[in-house]
Amino acid sequence: MQCPHSNNNPREKLSDKLELEPLQVKFWFQNKRTQLKTWDEHHKNSIFCTENDELRAENMMYKEALTNACCRAGGRAIVAGISSNEHCLKVENARLREQIDDLAAIVTELVGKPLLDDVTFPFYCFSNNGYRGCSKN
Repeated sequence: MQCPHSNNNPREKLSDKLELEPLQVKFWFQNKRTQLKTWDEHHKNSIFCTENDELRAENMMYKEALTNACCRAGGRAIVAGISSNEHCLKVENARLREQIDDLAAIVTELVGKPLLDDVTFPFYCFSNNGYRGCSKN
C-alpha cells in the first residue's frame, strides 16, 4: 500500500485482508486518486480566485490614483483627452500668467501708469506639433 497505483500482488493481498474483491480495491484507489485530484484543483482554483481578487483591487487602486493624479503645478491631471504632461504645462502657463498680471498691477500702482500698453507677452502653448507661441487671450 506504499504506491497509490498498486499492481496485482499488493491489491490481492489487500483485498484478502479486507475481504473485498480485487476489483473493488482497484476502484477504491481510482476513486481516491480522482477525489485527491479534484480537491487539488479546487484548492488551486481558490488560490487563483484570491490572487485574481487582489489583482483586481490593486488595478482599481491604480485606476483611481490615475484618475485623481495631480501634477507638480497643483492641477488635476486629465487622463482622457490630453496627457498629464500637457495638462501640467497648461496649469503652469496659467499660473505664470496670473503672476505677470499681479506684477503688472503692482508696477502700475507704483509708477502711476501702465508699464506696457497693449503689449502681450509671448506665452507658449502646447499643440500636437509641439510648442508654439500664442497670445495671452
